[in-house]
Amino acid sequence: MKALELRTSLFKFDATQLGQAYRVVIGPQYLDAWQALQGLVKKPHPGLPTTGLEEMLAVLSRGPVKVDLFPQKEGGVSAIIMLYPLSVDTINEVLHLWSMDVLRIWNEQLIGIEGKLIVTDVVPLDTSHLVTPGDISSLAYTVIPWLVGQALIQKPMQAAMPIKLYQAADSSLLAWDDPIVSENDVRYASALHAIEPTLVLLHGRPQPYIQLRVKLTQVMPNLVGKKKHAWVKTGDLIVKAKLKTKKTVEGWETTYEHPVEKLLTFMGVQSFPPMVDGDIPIDSDVRPIYAIPPSNPMIASGPGPLFLDQAGFHLLASLPGTAPLLVKKAVASLREEKVVTTGEAANLNAMVLAAHADVMLRLHAASTTLAQDSKFFDKVMPPLVALTRLDVPDAQRMLEGKHDSNSLNDWLMNHVVPASKQASENGAKVMIVETSTSAASQEAGLDPKHVIRRVLAKHGIATQFIMHIDPDAQAKRRKTKADDRDFKATNSIIEAIRLSGHLPVPTPKVKSMPASTTVLSILLDRIQDKGPAIYLPVITRTVLGGNKPEVFWFESSLDSNGKWFSYGEGLAAIHGTDTLLKPDQLKTLVTQSLLDCKINSNDSLIVCLDANLRTFYGALKDGPGEGLPPVPSDAAVVRIRADHQVAQISGNHTLSPNSAHYIGTKVGAFQSCESASVFYFVSPSKQYGSVRSQRENTRYDVSERDLRDPWQQLGVTEITIITPGAFSTATVIAEQVALLCRTPSLWDGYLRLPGPMHLGKQVAADHPILEMRRKSEANRYGN
Repeated sequence: MKALELRTSLFKFDATQLGQAYRVVIGPQYLDAWQALQGLVKKPHPGLPTTGLEEMLAVLSRGPVKVDLFPQKEGGVSAIIMLYPLSVDTINEVLHLWSMDVLRIWNEQLIGIEGKLIVTDVVPLDTSHLVTPGDISSLAYTVIPWLVGQALIQKPMQAAMPIKLYQAADSSLLAWDDPIVSENDVRYASALHAIEPTLVLLHGRPQPYIQLRVKLTQVMPNLVGKKKHAWVKTGDLIVKAKLKTKKTVEGWETTYEHPVEKLLTFMGVQSFPPMVDGDIPIDSDVRPIYAIPPSNPMIASGPGPLFLDQAGFHLLASLPGTAPLLVKKAVASLREEKVVTTGEAANLNAMVLAAHADVMLRLHAASTTLAQDSKFFDKVMPPLVALTRLDVPDAQRMLEGKHDSNSLNDWLMNHVVPASKQASENGAKVMIVETSTSAASQEAGLDPKHVIRRVLAKHGIATQFIMHIDPDAQAKRRKTKADDRDFKATNSIIEAIRLSGHLPVPTPKVKSMPASTTVLSILLDRIQDKGPAIYLPVITRTVLGGNKPEVFWFESSLDSNGKWFSYGEGLAAIHGTDTLLKPDQLKTLVTQSLLDCKINSNDSLIVCLDANLRTFYGALKDGPGEGLPPVPSDAAVVRIRADHQVAQISGNHTLSPNSAHYIGTKVGAFQSCESASVFYFVSPSKQYGSVRSQRENTRYDVSERDLRDPWQQLGVTEITIITPGAFSTATVIAEQVALLCRTPSLWDGYLRLPGPMHLGKQVAADHPILEMRRKSEANRYGN
């Protein structure tokens, strides 16, 4: 019997069918003039405002344009790329107007720039030469998505109804004339379907593939609220224009960030339409986009699985030479080896730092009702939880952030740490700490959570936070039966169990795996401001069938050697580190962990590496590259990826090979029919499985009530076998890694990362530096 085959969002294509784009030939002094302009940039400004230049050229050419911020790197070959050509005179006039406006805005002068920032010709780009197998030009990643979009707009897409697509300057395709609309007596909402073509690689294959992603972009009903961009229609092109909002005498005024309309008026060209005051009509040519989607939207996120499959068939009908990449069921089922448990409950001792007695009561109640309130512990014996509340003065003021950082640090050192030492005599190394909405609403640097976590981690204590609920605010909420369960308290207890490092369920093992096998995982997180990035690798190991994971970290300081800690101790050591790592420190830590990587010396070994490590180890790249960490020769090396470049699953090719069809729920390990080393773990989220409205439907088919349901795609984890080591087949390795995603040792549901790597991800996510950075970015993005 033929194995089940599923369609993916990746497609083979014939580059000779795509047509051509264009590039400019720069004048002999273009690069000098450009670099002179760059030299005027005020630090730490990100650079020249090329977005405005792109918007001008896009409006004039009626197609996408890419201006290289650093054209000197490619010798000017990529200085300006465009889908449709413009005359040399027009481009030079735009460059002149734009450069003069930049100097005006910066209040600078640049003697002698006149006549130097010019192009001398516009020449076609032969697309077929950009994607020679094994030698893919960087220009292909810009140009080919444009050309794919150009093909997709030639005829209507067949969905619930024929949909006319418009190409946007950012390379996406929008169903501009067919928005999703919901309204009631108080408000209304609209959203646009978007299709985003990109170019991606697949491990072990020399040629690139087209990937389609779909999303729902929510449109604001007026200009009130936080926004960064607006969709702006000019002719048949749509520009994602940047916006700015400033306070005036009459109130808040929103304008285009770049003076495109003014500059194009000088050229006698109709430009962006004016902003609309008050309610924005559904068919307006200016449709502002939410910077932060509303918390209770009338139209929720996601266009659904069926629309993704319809978009794929539209590509097949629009572009000759395309074919979907398929995956086939790798194993009939993930055969987990059953483990005999003792039936004895584990003990968990945890401290509680709270200003309000009701927090302690909530945690006590949650610890005794885990079996009823958690689906995971409905099937697994929960631990016996003993909670000890710390008796410290001034807790409410400190936990609510009504202090400066120095006084908080003194309070922690003089009161909390001494109290925790006394409480830890019973073995408690985990503390649940109260926080509040007033503390959480402060800027990242003032939220006491980050200081508390770092200081306590330096003393070997792992922390979990629980939000205090204001009883007055709670009383105003309309209660339902489900509200009787305190999910925040339940989740805090579950996270405290994780922090203790003793997992309730042993790490699952497939029957075909050797009896004693260590799984070592390296998760990589990073942040980057101006200058080099800094990194946080979290290295974990566990033995299959065991329930005590370990973490590898520096023994005392970043200059010391690394060592294996218990999970809780390693987590505290990482959270107590004041800085992240430089590249050489990261590679040193990885190398040291692999010198002592097996829990038992005779263990078989699987090493799971985060795809983000490809920056340092070239063999992890999809394209050509060499170099791996120094893993033992008998170890299997597996690359794990669960980001936006991973193929999505769009349809059941066995059941419906010739037309779009709702794929339903699929769970299991699948192998790429294109690359034998690439496997996928496919699974639904809880949300996917529970939302009935997305089944067999697109957003065009459902009632306004069902538009409130968030829709999702099937979850996909890419499992790439880089080297199989001493294992019999790549399939055996992929089956084991897929099982680690399917059967977590603590959480209910499926994971996007294998369980041991997910444990590392939790450590990284809670690091004070990364947590504070994410909060700062969220605040900045929303303003």
